[in-house]
Amino acid sequence: MIHNDVKKAAESGNISLLKYFFCDCLDGDPTFAEYAEDYEYCKSMGILFESHTELHPMILDTIDEVYWVQLKKDFMQNPSIERMEHMREVAKILYSARIHKIEEDHAREAASKSNIQQLSELKKPANTVQEVSKSARQANSDSVHKVSDIKITGQTNSVGVRRVSEPIGQKKTVGQTNSVGVRRVSERVDNTHRTNESKSTDHISQGTQQKKDNGVSRRVATIITIAIMVIVIICLINKM
Repeated sequence: MIHNDVKKAAESGNISLLKYFFCDCLDGDPTFAEYAEDYEYCKSMGILFESHTELHPMILDTIDEVYWVQLKKDFMQNPSIERMEHMREVAKILYSARIHKIEEDHAREAASKSNIQQLSELKKPANTVQEVSKSARQANSDSVHKVSDIKITGQTNSVGVRRVSEPIGQKKTVGQTNSVGVRRVSERVDNTHRTNESKSTDHISQGTQQKKDNGVSRRVATIITIAIMVIVIICLINKM
C-alpha cells in the first residue's frame, strides 16, 4: 500500500520529504516490505531517483554503524536507484537479527490466521446442525400455535341443550394433549347433562303428583255421588 505522505510528496514534487522518507525507511523496516510499493511508485513516476554518482565505495565486506551512516548521507546527496538497492542489501546484514524476528512474527501471525480459519471451517457443520434444529423447533412451534387455534364445535343434544364450545388451551409440549382444556370442556358438558336430567326428573315427578291428585278427586266425587244415591233410595223407600 502506498503511503499517503509519499503520494502527496510525489504529486507536489516535494523531493526533500521523499529523500528523508527513503533514507530512514530501512531503519523502520529492514525487510523493506512495508515500503516496496512506495519505491515502485516513485520509480514509475520518474521522481526522486537520479543517475548514480560514486561518492564513497559501496561495499558489503565491512558493515557497521559508521558505514551505514555514511551510506545514508550519500543517499541524501545522490538518491540513485543503485544506492537504494545497495542500502537494502546492507540492511539485511546490519539488521539480520531484527529481520529474523520479523519473519518469525509474520510466520506466527500467518499460522494463527490459518488456525482461526480451520476452526471456523470446523464450526460450520455444528452451526448448520444448530440452524436445522432451530428451523425444526420453529416449525413445531408453528404447528402448536395452529393446533391451539382449533375449537371444539358445539353440537345440539337430544334434549335441546347445546354443548359448550370452548377453545383448547395452547399445548405447552409438542406431541402432548392439553388434558386441562379437554377436562374443562368435559366437566361443562357433564354439568349440562346432569342439569337436563334433573329438569326431566322434576317434570316427571310433577306429572305423577298431578295424576295422584286427580285420582283422589275422582274417588271422592264417586263416593259423594254414591252417598247421594243411597240417601235418595232410602228416602224413596220410607215414602212407600
